[in-house]
Amino acid sequence: MSRIFAKEEGQLAQDSYQSRKRTGANMLVALIVLTVVEFAIAIGLNGPIMLAGLAIFAVLDAWFIAEYFMHLHQLRRHVAEAWHAVTRGVRD
Repeated sequence: MSRIFAKEEGQLAQDSYQSRKRTGANMLVALIVLTVVEFAIAIGLNGPIMLAGLAIFAVLDAWFIAEYFMHLHQLRRHVAEAWHAVTRGVRD
């Protein structure tokens, strides 16, 4: 019986690993595409339009990196939990 549960847990770990690998690969492709678009903007446009386009894509790059590689979503969740704990403590 314990072998069945161990096998299921192992399969869950493998599925999770495959999911993380797929997400990482998708993010790599997204960052490559953004970089190519940034390069095209830098080469093809001039003046304030170029600056605005590069700024927008720089923000998108930064957001993708912070969200998926620096795990910003986990930080937001922990800060929200701490904030709720503090505000509940103040009310009591």
